[in-house]
Amino acid sequence: MTEFLRTWAEINIRALENNLREIKKRAGNKKIMAVVKANAYGHGAMQLAQVMSDFADAFAVATFEEAMELRRVGIEKEILILSPVPHAQYPLIIENGIATVLFSSDGARELSGAARNSGKKAKAYLAVDTGMGRIGLSSDEKGLAEAEKIYASENIEFPGIITHYACADKADKTSQNEQRARFDSFCAALRSRGYEIGIRSADNSAAFMDGSDDYEMVRVGIVLFGMYPSAEVKKENLPLSPVMSLKTKITQVKNVPAGTKISYGHTFTAAKPMKIATLAAGYADGIPLSLSLSGKGSVIIAGKKVPIIGRVCMDQMMVDVTGIENIDVGDTAVIFGSDGGETITADEVADVAGTINYDIVCRLDCRVPRVFVKDGKTVGKFSYIGNYFG
Repeated sequence: MTEFLRTWAEINIRALENNLREIKKRAGNKKIMAVVKANAYGHGAMQLAQVMSDFADAFAVATFEEAMELRRVGIEKEILILSPVPHAQYPLIIENGIATVLFSSDGARELSGAARNSGKKAKAYLAVDTGMGRIGLSSDEKGLAEAEKIYASENIEFPGIITHYACADKADKTSQNEQRARFDSFCAALRSRGYEIGIRSADNSAAFMDGSDDYEMVRVGIVLFGMYPSAEVKKENLPLSPVMSLKTKITQVKNVPAGTKISYGHTFTAAKPMKIATLAAGYADGIPLSLSLSGKGSVIIAGKKVPIIGRVCMDQMMVDVTGIENIDVGDTAVIFGSDGGETITADEVADVAGTINYDIVCRLDCRVPRVFVKDGKTVGKFSYIGNYFG
């Protein structure tokens, strides 16, 4: 099937299932909210949410549109939109049973009105800013007063209360511990005033790995897909398998003499006769331009790592395949993943590109099809701009 493709992301369902089992084992009796925003971190939310549906107690996304993608493929479990929802979309989330976050009485008033007009109850989690500096109620007396106004709203159910750690992926847990203390204090204050706060949730992937708290629900994202939040987390606590590989095709192989200049800006000049392969992937597909600017980027061809030379172009890139025999147009190159005895991880690509692994997988463009495999067999495929698999 991949003979029809120029560049594709290969999604390993068996690896995902293995990760789900490990996460479930570590979570114990806690509820699990699977975070599948940004198209499941580039992996394919509509497809993978169905695989996760028996594992996750709830799902989280970033936008209403992402939530509706899950509803359209039959996900009936709770879906929480983690980012603020425009008030104009309140009737839509209520109609589709989707939860939002609330952190202002103005927002609660709008949501309550939309619920009254629809004849249905709205669902909202109270969001508290304990140190992220992003969204949420302040974790002080002013925030508590605003929370009381929100809780007084009619037509809204409050399943729980959440916060988000800013530095959970660091070995130094000082910041996380300070945030946890603020969250505990805020929750205790609400309870002392007679409010049923419901499910508490603070653990993201990093906090979940390094030492989970006693709250009722964890929110896991990047670890679902076999990647670690940072190099500082305790990887031994959660064995994971990468779910995505990124692959492309060779479109030309040619020999060039010494002195040949390669790609835009002529930033690379062949110091000796070389064999060059052109690949059908570029920065419009999500390949970081900085891979070539660093001079340290590489791909795998025929089980061997080969360096990227010259600038990555919008749709193509060049690599040095000097000394590699028996390669031809149509052969596969692995941008990250494994081939033979060699492996390049998304983390390694991120390190060379000067970014993080989240960025590497989330940046994959819509023109890169997702091919879903299990035990070496293709079990599904999805193209965002047309199905031309033949």
